[in-house]
Amino acid sequence: MEKTIKNLEKMALTDNLTGAGNERFLMKNLKDHLLEASTRRGGVCLAIVELRELDDIAATYSDGKYIVDEILVSQYRRLRRAVRPTDIVARMNDNTFAIIMHHTKVKDYKASSIERILSMINNRAYKTTAGNLNITGCIGVHYYRGDEAIISAEVMLQAASNKLLQARSDLNLNIAY
Repeated sequence: MEKTIKNLEKMALTDNLTGAGNERFLMKNLKDHLLEASTRRGGVCLAIVELRELDDIAATYSDGKYIVDEILVSQYRRLRRAVRPTDIVARMNDNTFAIIMHHTKVKDYKASSIERILSMINNRAYKTTAGNLNITGCIGVHYYRGDEAIISAEVMLQAASNKLLQARSDLNLNIAY
């Protein structure tokens, strides 16, 4: 019975397709990271990553849903390789992943880490059953400094989501901070 309960709890926090954490997992970890950063005067970066062409791919190919699934699994693997082992990667919805990066010191945050993630998306084709597909991404980023008044996970998520909308609306702007 205990083993079954543990499996159910794990499934409730995991995205079935990619194996990434899901939005519930993200919010639980974001709350914990914000509290720790506030207590220890560190920092937390929340980056929301979106792939731009997935809807077009799904509509263009007869097996578009399967191809999109291949890309999403590949995307999760790429994101895991692009961040530190202690960073959190979660799939929020069909087209969006979120990354939580915790910094023990505010000065440790480097915007170049976000640029590296975008480069990893934009500069290498995704191998699919339909062939190699080039995809572009956009990223919305919000950074919380632990020396500021603490904010809720919901406020942090909304701020990063607003930045993603800003990056999405301008094809020349791939990252909005």
